[in-house]
Amino acid sequence: MKIKYDPQADALYILFTEQPVEESDEVSKGIIIDYNATEEPVGIEILKASRLFKGKKEVLVELPLPESLEEQTDA
Repeated sequence: MKIKYDPQADALYILFTEQPVEESDEVSKGIIIDYNATEEPVGIEILKASRLFKGKKEVLVELPLPESLEEQTDA
């Protein structure tokens, strides 16, 4: 997963996979989901993303590990 922020466009993009985008759908105002050829999401774009930051210079992202990865790290 990659997360990119473009300050000039004020857009945040979360990329799940490097697969080509075949279709995009604006699911809510300013929130666009990109899909691959099999209609699986490959990324999310958030326009006017600075409103999410609320003046912060840094954002912390925490993601829980899937159970299969947790088992590997415990070994």
